[in-house]
Amino acid sequence: MMTPKTLSNIFAQRIVEQSRHSIFFVGYADPESPAGILRNAQAGEQVSIDPNRGPQTVRCRIEQFQFSAHASRESLVTFAKGLAPKKILLVHGDPPAVEWMRARLNLDLPHSEIIVPTPGVEIEL
Repeated sequence: MMTPKTLSNIFAQRIVEQSRHSIFFVGYADPESPAGILRNAQAGEQVSIDPNRGPQTVRCRIEQFQFSAHASRESLVTFAKGLAPKKILLVHGDPPAVEWMRARLNLDLPHSEIIVPTPGVEIEL
């Protein structure tokens, strides 16, 4: 939903005007929510995703993917391996599940930095 004051909304505000960045949506977003507004925006369009901040120009790439809400661990690992990103942030799941994913990705993607952020701590990417 990208509700104002949430991490996803804060990230989006920082990324939306940067042409070198992208925002990927991986499921449903209510069209009236900040996520829905941003997902449906066109390049160059002005959007307001936080009521306490003025409109911002969409300069980043925006893509929509359809993933099952029930993706298996293995399918997520396979997807990550296909991308082979420099950094992966694990931001969702209970601690044992996140630790399993961190350990597995460290084994399968030795050249990727796997980050499990501490809640409330800002990370420079």
